[in-house]
Amino acid sequence: MNKIFKNEKGFSAVELLLVILVVALLSAAGWLVYEDNHKTTKAAVTSGSTTVKSNSTTSPKTTSTIMTPSTTSIIKIPQLGIEVTVPNSIKDLTYSYSPDTTGFGNNEQLLNVYLSTASLTALDPNCAASYETAIGAISEAQGTYPTDPSDQIDVGGLVRQFPNFYVTYGQESQTSCLAGPGATSDAGNLLHSQQQVVAKVFSNPSSVQLIN
Repeated sequence: MNKIFKNEKGFSAVELLLVILVVALLSAAGWLVYEDNHKTTKAAVTSGSTTVKSNSTTSPKTTSTIMTPSTTSIIKIPQLGIEVTVPNSIKDLTYSYSPDTTGFGNNEQLLNVYLSTASLTALDPNCAASYETAIGAISEAQGTYPTDPSDQIDVGGLVRQFPNFYVTYGQESQTSCLAGPGATSDAGNLLHSQQQVVAKVFSNPSSVQLIN
């Protein structure tokens, strides 16, 4: 005959609840760990993609340079040791050279360059530079530009003062240009427009430089 123990019995309701509670806590803790790891991984991926985007945005861009033709030309005048920067509209500038003297400063010598253009001479040969002052004249003299207005008339308006000499420019009436039978209105119009361009050139001291 089996002996019956009255105190032996299975899990009580309290013990079952404790087991369920422990399992629930472990499950909750595991879920929290999983969520934390998932967020960290997502943040790292997002950060990485942002960095790549930033690099692509700030990387230098390759630009193409459009080359445009120069709008100016340099005319060298070795007799004066200078070069003049002119717009291309008068890049066919021509000149003739002649020394002269003035009535001041013990007959101070001027080195004169008389200006014209090939295009103007083609319309009227009497406007060639060899006829003097078709468009104007550049002069160069040693020393310092005179302060007396009457002396300034003899040498022209100052363009640029260099350490040992100065350069002037002036326009004078020239009787042979446009005075011959072959003169045309086209030559007169061109002469007037080119005189304006040359006068503007020599109103800028930086247009005259020493020959390199």
